[in-house]
Amino acid sequence: SRVNVRHSTRLAFWLALVALLTLVQIYGRYVADEAELDDPLYSSSFAAASLFQWVLLGAVALAVAGGAWSLFALRRPHRVGRATFVALGTFLLTAAVGALLSWLSLNPSREQGLVPDEWPPPDNAVFAINVALVVLVGPFVEEMLFRGLGFSLLRPYGRLTAILGSAAAFAAVHGLLEGFVLIFVLGTGLAIMRELTDSTIPGFVLHATFNAIAIAGAAASAAGS
Repeated sequence: SRVNVRHSTRLAFWLALVALLTLVQIYGRYVADEAELDDPLYSSSFAAASLFQWVLLGAVALAVAGGAWSLFALRRPHRVGRATFVALGTFLLTAAVGALLSWLSLNPSREQGLVPDEWPPPDNAVFAINVALVVLVGPFVEEMLFRGLGFSLLRPYGRLTAILGSAAAFAAVHGLLEGFVLIFVLGTGLAIMRELTDSTIPGFVLHATFNAIAIAGAAASAAGS
């Protein structure tokens, strides 16, 4: 039917977008011979590039949805009590996986390159803008792209496909090798919350909280070093 063709087309575009973002991240991180930006959270150019990236991805997500706003699941959540337990479990499991990776001498935070080496920041305003982008703007766009659009497009193929598929895509586009498992665990918890609540709002709250704690921990580490 016409609806099924439209759904398949949207899914194909979403999968192509995920593949493209993954390749770009891997190429930029491990293949391209480019000097890494020191302390990107202190950089105004990083803020401008991040803002452009999130606006562009948001626009692409809207284009893929083609006016089907319900795909983004921006609605009042159900089963908030259960979702709270899932959020707590996701946070604890993610922390445990992070500790295990650290014990294995792996450092996803360092691999991602956002951990500052110095404290305090040279420009508080630039740092505040970057924190807002990482804690609020980034998680919002990612939730719309993965737990919103991606989850909705995968859900007709089964609950497990939607949960694991959206989590795998979420982990892949970060382009991290050491951090893939950690991000996959977080993405799985976020997808379970999406399934339970039929909304992306609780996942956004958890995602934003997770990023905020990560930045606070990195800042504390830099301040103590």
